[in-house]
Amino acid sequence: MSVMAGVKFVREIMAKLIRDGCVEDEVPPRVAELSDSELAEFVRANAWGHHASSSCPIGHSAQGGVVDSRFRVHGCRGLRIVDASIFPRIPGLFIVSAVYMIGEKAADTMLRDAAA
Repeated sequence: MSVMAGVKFVREIMAKLIRDGCVEDEVPPRVAELSDSELAEFVRANAWGHHASSSCPIGHSAQGGVVDSRFRVHGCRGLRIVDASIFPRIPGLFIVSAVYMIGEKAADTMLRDAAA
């Protein structure tokens, strides 16, 4: 994975700066202490690409959710959100497939609502 290679490369540069006293310490989790599988999981859980996401997450409003499972904005009638902002957390580095999927799901949901 190229992101993991980038993290390892930067870690090598930082190790020299730490040894030379230019940088005090690495912020946890210390990459050098992680196995490749642990590093891969860390990258999956924390890294994101250039696509913003998750500013209006789907979920219960009591837990910070902005839209419900039918893409309706809590507390607003007739307003739905269907874009990358509804993901509770970013679905990966390249989110276009997830955005297409959520658009298809929203279209099905809205057609079902209109027929009811």
